[in-house]
Amino acid sequence: MATLTATQRAHLRRLLAADVPNVTWTKAQADAMHQAIEDAFEAFRPTLNAAINAATAPFTMPVPAKQAGAKNWLLEKYEAGG
Repeated sequence: MATLTATQRAHLRRLLAADVPNVTWTKAQADAMHQAIEDAFEAFRPTLNAAINAATAPFTMPVPAKQAGAKNWLLEKYEAGG
């Protein structure tokens, strides 16, 4: 599984602090959370890919469309307060 870079961790911490301004956690705790999300998503990626392929068969959705679909779903689900 990929380890987030220092730059990625710092960026994610800034985004987290902007979304949840009442910070009650340490940098290490935020980094651990983001790394856990990274690890879980990477472990789940093959399952998600297979599910998309099964749903769209016999057509195979291009990778950029799968990535955009996943990103847009996450934004809709969580940015809209869902």
